[in-house]
Amino acid sequence: MVDALIAAHDRGVDVAVLAEASPVGGLTDEGMAAFDALVDAGVSVRVFAGDPARYRYHHAKYAVVDGRALVTTENWKPAGTGGKASRGWATITGQTAIVEGLVETFRADASWADTKPWEETKTDTVPDDERADGGYPSNFEATELPVERTRLLVAPDNAEETLVRTIDRAEESLDIKQVRIGGRNVPLLQATLRAAQRGVRVRILLSGAWYVEEENRQMKRWLEEQAAADDLPLSVKIAEPAGSFEKIHAKGLIVDGEQTFVGSINWGNNSLRNNREVGLLLDGEAVGEYFGSVFERDWRQDDTQMPVGYVLGCLVGALGAVAVGRRIEFDG
Repeated sequence: MVDALIAAHDRGVDVAVLAEASPVGGLTDEGMAAFDALVDAGVSVRVFAGDPARYRYHHAKYAVVDGRALVTTENWKPAGTGGKASRGWATITGQTAIVEGLVETFRADASWADTKPWEETKTDTVPDDERADGGYPSNFEATELPVERTRLLVAPDNAEETLVRTIDRAEESLDIKQVRIGGRNVPLLQATLRAAQRGVRVRILLSGAWYVEEENRQMKRWLEEQAAADDLPLSVKIAEPAGSFEKIHAKGLIVDGEQTFVGSINWGNNSLRNNREVGLLLDGEAVGEYFGSVFERDWRQDDTQMPVGYVLGCLVGALGAVAVGRRIEFDG
């Protein structure tokens, strides 16, 4: 990724990068080296490191390239977009309103007082103890699909309200894939329980990664107790990829097989209310079927069928890969 951005810059492309200076777990030595390399090559790198800070974390994952936008659940590293460890989702769109909205978000965030040039930033680093070098099969190809409507959701602005309203309108099914759920009172989970109480079939797939496994098993037990007490059509699983991928990092929601959310938003109040997050809510059966098939294979945990790595759904006239052109605005 760093080499590609530098190569684009060397071709005369206007490349701008915006990132969190102190992500959860700390900035790794590799992350610092990447920022240094970009700046040394002449690429503009700004980071959230000012005071007072508008957001607890800048957690959005998107890029705008020559009139197209990539929105993903994944971090820009081998374990994420590199497909070496995580199950992740992503979309590419060329819809003008979405692209313009992301450009506006990027420029507003990059120009605020709580961001500064990387070369003016001092921050501690941590070693990267979890190097991703897995070799996993990839059974889902990027594909071009029609959508009926695409909405840009941004936290803490409009994401919580829109997602709660979307879940409250569910009539048949909810398929939810998350790293974790941040608590029993998270508004999205409460809306999900309301849906189950009206008879909507709910499936929740949580990560089995070591750092969330015990927490997720406790949440699973509690949700199963609620389902048993009220005879709710709700089931929960902890992902056991059996070598098909290392861990779930997707933050996905499929409503009635017709609405799909893809983005950086974790199901927790901090993500919804304190972080800068970005996602797309996509209306259309084709998109729901595509991501639904990924969910189904992961849910069934059949290691003879399960796909792995980074799943890229390409939508609305966009093609299967991001082709760098004359301008890149890169947000990680």
